[in-house]
Amino acid sequence: MKERKKVPVLFFSTKNEDKEAFRALVKSGVPCEFRAAAEEPTPLLIVGYQSFLGSEEILEYISKQS
Repeated sequence: MKERKKVPVLFFSTKNEDKEAFRALVKSGVPCEFRAAAEEPTPLLIVGYQSFLGSEEILEYISKQS
């Protein structure tokens, strides 16, 4: 059985930190789904079974993908 590639999902709101994470992901070219957050703490990036909370952790994840 072929394993599906895990596409990261970013939950975000309108806070400046969320906008920073959103822009960084778009600029990096990392394929990602973007979803507005209802109750999740944001910004929150979920990749498979891993989660990255806050722009600092998300930027660290992006730097390791390049």
